[in-house]
Amino acid sequence: MKLTSKKTYKAIYYILEKREFTQLQTAKSTSTSLGQVNKVVQWLVRKNFVEKRRNNYYLKDPSGLVALFALERDVDSLLVRKIQTSTPQKKLIESLGKKHALCLDSALSLYSNYYRSNRVCVYAESEKELLEIENAISSKNSGFVEVCVFKPDIKPEISKVGKLKATQKLRTLIDLVSDNKTFYAKDLFKQLWKVEFLES
Repeated sequence: MKLTSKKTYKAIYYILEKREFTQLQTAKSTSTSLGQVNKVVQWLVRKNFVEKRRNNYYLKDPSGLVALFALERDVDSLLVRKIQTSTPQKKLIESLGKKHALCLDSALSLYSNYYRSNRVCVYAESEKELLEIENAISSKNSGFVEVCVFKPDIKPEISKVGKLKATQKLRTLIDLVSDNKTFYAKDLFKQLWKVEFLES
């Protein structure tokens, strides 16, 4: 089962969001065929992520399922531009986030105070958008802030957080797990599924 194929991903994302679901609801909500949803659900049941209940299904191990994305996705391969700048990070997040989707570390900073990095991460879904981002950044050859522009392999789920655009909490979590930053996203695991990480 390839989690990142378009139809499979839509079904998996829906299941991760809802946790309790029926195959029919999943198919309707994701515009995916019932046959494809059935394949996904049966695979999840066989792998012990999902259990069949009387009238529906229940995702019992969301964090284990999310962890599988790290095996299929390499976030480094999605990086299309890295720009050093002296523009303050907060200012960059505010200016870029009004028009473009913040992702990874920058999206996380809107949902959690646990982890802070020196980079600003943003998705560019087209060459035009990439050019707009490049033109919006000054002092391109120096500075301590790194703007990382990624081209999404899967169309990102976007929300408004205040005045800024950012990947939704679940998509942010999937991206961070795929970038080997699972522990930094611990607040998202708690917010989404009440899963707590124990620090030693």
